Amino acid sequence: MAKLLGDIKFTGKIDGLSFYELNGKIVVRKTGGFDGKKIKEDPKFDKVRQNSTEFGHCAKVGRALRLSLGGATKKLKEPYLHNKIVSLLRNAVKLDTLNERGQRNIGDALKNTEAKKMFQGFELSATYKCSDFINAKYNLIPEVPVKLDIQIQNFLVPTPNHIMRIRYYWIALNLETLESKTTMSGALELTAQTIKNQSNTISFINTEIDSTKNYFLIEEFWYDNADKNAPATEQRGIRIIGVI
Repeated sequence: MAKLLGDIKFTGKIDGLSFYELNGKIVVRKTGGFDGKKIKEDPKFDKVRQNSTEFGHCAKVGRALRLSLGGATKKLKEPYLHNKIVSLLRNAVKLDTLNERGQRNIGDALKNTEAKKMFQGFELSATYKCSDFINAKYNLIPEVPVKLDIQIQNFLVPTPNHIMRIRYYWIALNLETLESKTTMSGALELTAQTIKNQSNTISFINTEIDSTKNYFLIEEFWYDNADKNAPATEQRGIRIIGVI
């Protein structure tokens, strides 16, 4: 890279050189970059094309999952949420043993038990993790209808005035068409006294089963303040409980 010290003011390309402004100075570089035709046709770029195809697939699935949660992900205020989900999917897709590289997909990867385990307990928030606030046992029964038994054993409430709320989502997602349907539970309210007075066992049943879809179970928690005049808390988390 070279820097011009004279009075040349233009930017652009000429004779194989690119002139552009960087930090108030004109910088010169030799024109280069990838040849689009080579990337599409040259055998040397086979892996590049394969990675690109699988990345595109994971990005689409990640977007579908994120949108299926509606406004919950916006409230999470996680700046790199999409990248985080896509990274999970890219690691999972490598466990697809049914297809050749470049044709691997999440649907076939999830036929592998190890791929499903990668989703269990996956936290969408880096700041407030469900595992730091909720201690529970999850019994996911993959039959028809799919049933989830949840026994909340302990949870963290910042002050006696705070109310923890927990909500669950079933996301039924066709990983080929990306058509989805989200079923949302009501919000369970927990206070500092609740854990002493009841077992906090929840049964969540999904009665609609479609063999063309995978089912993602999502847990969301957040806090409200019983004192309406007190400032709102920002503590909120979402995680994937499991997938079938």
